[in-house]
Amino acid sequence: DIVRAWRVLLAEADRFGRWSDAAIAWKDLLATGRPVVAVIRIDGRLDEAQVGALIDQVMAKVTAASGAVAALQPGGALAGLEIDYDCPTSKLATYARFLAALRDRLPRSLALSITALPTWLNSRALESLAPPLDEIVLQVHAVDDPRRGLFDPVRAEGWVREFGRRIGRPFRAALP
Repeated sequence: DIVRAWRVLLAEADRFGRWSDAAIAWKDLLATGRPVVAVIRIDGRLDEAQVGALIDQVMAKVTAASGAVAALQPGGALAGLEIDYDCPTSKLATYARFLAALRDRLPRSLALSITALPTWLNSRALESLAPPLDEIVLQVHAVDDPRRGLFDPVRAEGWVREFGRRIGRPFRAALP
């Protein structure tokens, strides 16, 4: 009863574009009766030339997962897709275009969410990131040099306030 939804790693692309799929116990997850959000982790750098191919690959992963869910639970569906990508601030505009194009290809019933980083506050492209998203989770821990500690509550509060002001909509904050 304490779990609202499962966020489960579906697949991960390494910095060379090679994919690893996670072994997911769909039957067990679905038996809980909780929504399932598939998470795709992207490593490396996203450039304009890769956007189309990456969207095709993400869509293939989502389609396969959706098929597995529907086969085990007729009428069942994934609740969402979360993209976990520690995008370099300099590539944020490209990432925003990627997310908008991905949203256009996803079924409207599938919520699209991302994890966001405080370093993105340094980019003028931040505001263009939010419109196609259903949910944004700002990660305010483990973003600095690990020697400085996992979490600084004063800095985190500043990031949360500034992020909210910049995107102008509700979001979640990931705490340690």
